[in-house]
Amino acid sequence: MPWVRSSGLALSWASVYVFSGQIERVAEYLASLGGWLLVLLLGVLAAYIAYKFVARQRFLRDLRISRITVDELKEKIDSGEELGHC
Repeated sequence: MPWVRSSGLALSWASVYVFSGQIERVAEYLASLGGWLLVLLLGVLAAYIAYKFVARQRFLRDLRISRITVDELKEKIDSGEELGHC
């Protein structure tokens, strides 16, 4: 549907035109921050990477904890024990 693509493009250009004053004010404010903006962006990036790292480590720890051997599973099935915690 080519008309959807061109409609979206027209809408995006219209929004740039409508909000050009606000965009300019934000750009001026960001320019006034100068080097601090770079420090802020790097800090946010570092925090995001740290969060993702901790979440990955937590996920991997959960995978290690929840494993049982085949023999243990067979014993649980044979004893009629309910499997899963859901």
